[in-house]
Amino acid sequence: MRTTEIILGSIATVALGATILTMPRANNTLPDGPVLVCPVTLNQVQGLAQVLEPSQNGDYVVEALDYQCSPCHVRESVAAEFRTKNPKVGWLILQFPLGMHVHAYDLALVSYEAERQGHFTNFHDSAMANLIDIKSTVPEYLKRLGSSYQDFNLAIEPKIKERLDAIRHLPITHTPTIFVFRHDGKSGELGSIGGLQKFFAPKESKK
Repeated sequence: MRTTEIILGSIATVALGATILTMPRANNTLPDGPVLVCPVTLNQVQGLAQVLEPSQNGDYVVEALDYQCSPCHVRESVAAEFRTKNPKVGWLILQFPLGMHVHAYDLALVSYEAERQGHFTNFHDSAMANLIDIKSTVPEYLKRLGSSYQDFNLAIEPKIKERLDAIRHLPITHTPTIFVFRHDGKSGELGSIGGLQKFFAPKESKK
């Protein structure tokens, strides 16, 4: 899904797989496939992201998502398969609720409360396996996910609001957006989540 974007000057729009990316850096590709030069640094996002899987080798995937985003849910099976096959690669989540989704902001708040209680991974897995119906309320949805989520406090704490505001100022235009960081210093923005294996294990992906 996409937010409204303005295309100016040399900025071009290009389709990569099922994802449309805005590219002001069309000629800056990395040798490992359709990877754009990363517009953020790992240091920028680590303090804002939630840890789904810790890194054991210095490699990271950073996914910006919206829990009401259908494409995010469709791609989750590919993401989960990659995490299973590559347990040493860390996976970080950036909450990027889109304004067009009526429940996305509240679900982002719930995710932060789950993180505070030490249950973020469980909440994320449950939420990604169950796309919220637009006709449902958030309390009804949380009840379906499990009783442990019903009592989450949706009050907007200043620190949480600051965290969300900081994420909104990152160069993200759509969800899901995938940033990748390798221990050897290579980084990028993937046009497709299917390119993860090629980026992190290029030799294996050629077999």
